[in-house]
Amino acid sequence: MQLKLVILVLLMSCQFSYSFQDDAQKLDPDSKAAKVKFTKDYEKLKILSEGVFIKGGTFKGEVVKDFVMDKTLVTVKQYEACVKAGVCPPLPDNGNWAATFNRRGNKNRPINEINWFNAKTYCQWLNKRLPTALEWEWVARGREEGRIYPWGNTLPTKENTCWMRYDGKTDTGNGTCEVGQFAISRDGVTDMAGNLWEWTSTFGDKDKNLIIMKGGAWYNDDPKKLRVDYNGYASIYHNDNASDGFRCVKCTEE
Repeated sequence: MQLKLVILVLLMSCQFSYSFQDDAQKLDPDSKAAKVKFTKDYEKLKILSEGVFIKGGTFKGEVVKDFVMDKTLVTVKQYEACVKAGVCPPLPDNGNWAATFNRRGNKNRPINEINWFNAKTYCQWLNKRLPTALEWEWVARGREEGRIYPWGNTLPTKENTCWMRYDGKTDTGNGTCEVGQFAISRDGVTDMAGNLWEWTSTFGDKDKNLIIMKGGAWYNDDPKKLRVDYNGYASIYHNDNASDGFRCVKCTEE
């Protein structure tokens, strides 16, 4: 009986000691140490994109300043990191078979079914912004080269573009492609035709509720929509289409 009592006292002592030590390690949320730890953990979540320096110039009567553009479209993996950080909202599941968010095996595919506000929020999280339609086209056309398509003036094919990947008869297909493989511009920026329509920060001239979108998408079979000068339009609230994505830019002096 005495032995059992001694063992019980020892166990309680150990438990008390562990709890005391555990409590002592907890940080005051308002302390400097807690804020430093939060900042470090928060910054670690960011998955940075490779940036490509774009030399500015004059285009359509306007001056385009030097800037840096993401080499690829923003991926599922990158957007999920923003969700984990509590900055970007998780995207609703609309039941679209071609949606990429929260789908197994899609980490390196571009995030889609995303509205303009969420795309803008993601870019701001990385101290960047959405490109203007003018900036986007300046890169896609090879700057002063004036290309018809990002790769040149030849028509798109399945070998150089992520397009014609939808079967309208059965409502099936291959959907998006992993980023970084197709439609490479003069400066090495990828995915600039096909894969996903890209949000810009430029509103349409006729309808101020619509944003200009560039590049075409994986389901397109009309090469006209993949031309660098073609403008698509979408509502800023639009988020139920598996063809919408984005990338970010940053001015060199920002």
